[in-house]
Amino acid sequence: QKTNTMKSCALRNRPRLCCHYCSCLGATKMIFMSVLFLLFGLVSGLSTSPLDRKPLGKKSYIRKKNNGNVETVSSAETLISMAKRNAFRTKGSINEIKGWRHWSGLTMDSVRYQLSQHLPHPVDQEGFEKLWFQLGIAADKGQMPSFENPGSRAGYALEFFCRARMLADILVDVNNPTLPAHWKETIYEKRLLEGIGGERTACNLTSLGGGPGFDFVAAAMVAMHNTAGSGAAQVHASVLDYEEGWEELVESMDVAVK
Repeated sequence: QKTNTMKSCALRNRPRLCCHYCSCLGATKMIFMSVLFLLFGLVSGLSTSPLDRKPLGKKSYIRKKNNGNVETVSSAETLISMAKRNAFRTKGSINEIKGWRHWSGLTMDSVRYQLSQHLPHPVDQEGFEKLWFQLGIAADKGQMPSFENPGSRAGYALEFFCRARMLADILVDVNNPTLPAHWKETIYEKRLLEGIGGERTACNLTSLGGGPGFDFVAAAMVAMHNTAGSGAAQVHASVLDYEEGWEELVESMDVAVK
């Protein structure tokens, strides 16, 4: 009888324990769901808030410079020595193209570093990030951004300096079949591709929407590389742009190249 009583008590208590457990579980679920809804609301609020700038990435030159992580650049003497070795190679050969790519990369780093030391205005990182964001909108909607902030222009010149290499590569790779037939003749006429010892004429360059003078840097690099710095053809560049503020940076770019 005692045993039956204990069993009946156990059976009576078991549903109570189960209900108590279920009520706790239900409350936990409600709290968990409330937290999820709260987080979702916060994330939704953040995602719908307008972003007005594009943050710089880890590989950004400006970030590296601010953190003191810019690598040591090659001296002018080292670059001239490397150019001399490459100037005697057959134009358009694999070895010549490889040598050019290595040399141009080092030269780009050197010129950009010199530019960073001769900027007319310090870089406004936040202003440049906003400009970068506006450039993305311009590409999608055709809405031209404003370059009136001098600190943003300085950031543009440093961060997008790699664009100078685009024209330089085209000037060197004249055998590219995608280029027009008269391209190679025009380049050789200016003698930018001749090696050491040839007679050279001045290269007059007009850059439309040239900004800080990237096209000038490209032509100057090709002339220096193919003449190894000895009697290089003179490059005269006229930069045309609707933003008059680029004039200061064009002058700084001229100093950096020299």
